[in-house]
Amino acid sequence: MQPVLEKHFRGWVILHNYAASPNRKMWIFWTDHVQVDLLEFSEQSITCVLQYEIRKVYFSAIYGSNDGVQRKDLWLNLSHIGVRKLLSKEVLINDSWLSTLPQSHVEFLAPEVSDHNATLVKLSMTIQFPPKPFKFFNYRTGNPKCKLIVERSWENPIKGSPMLILHKKLKRLKLELRKFNLQSYGNLSGRVQAKRKELEVMQKAILTQNPPKELVMTERSLYEELKDLMKAEESYYRQKSRIRWL
Repeated sequence: MQPVLEKHFRGWVILHNYAASPNRKMWIFWTDHVQVDLLEFSEQSITCVLQYEIRKVYFSAIYGSNDGVQRKDLWLNLSHIGVRKLLSKEVLINDSWLSTLPQSHVEFLAPEVSDHNATLVKLSMTIQFPPKPFKFFNYRTGNPKCKLIVERSWENPIKGSPMLILHKKLKRLKLELRKFNLQSYGNLSGRVQAKRKELEVMQKAILTQNPPKELVMTERSLYEELKDLMKAEESYYRQKSRIRWL
């Protein structure tokens, strides 16, 4: 068993019920992100208290006996926990757990060659992503709207010391440029593909009929829009490949 632990659970803390169960039926693993303290254990259960950030919860790992009498003793011993709700088909929680860790999630891993399923309980499904650094894309300068956004944002007065004014103006401008980029160039490659298909449909319509002047003007407008988007996409990938952000 030791080679398996070294390969798959190196650095993890391990808790088991060896003393009460000669068959070593239950194992609990955790990392140093949480603190787990053993309260009691038996042949059919292990009960612990778990400290996660500022929250504390109690949980019991159960391995019910095939003997009906022993199972009855198990549930009598666990009745004080107050099991009321299902986190999944095989993990039970009470109201206290649900209110403390409402985003709890359980995952049952594949048994592979074993007759048991490992159970992975995730206490929070919220993933915290660090804020993305601001990057100025050169292709923005080719859009006349970009200059107008910068001028209007910079001319809008702010009160405070010179350093505070500069800080707040840059912060405000950054948000406005991000909004402009999302509205005008969000999903840039997808925009190029969609505009290319739109132009293709229009050009086929012109080739198969005597097109009115309005149709030709629409085709010309789509052509210019596609050309601008393709130019922006080329500039984006060129700048990204060189990792030179202003």
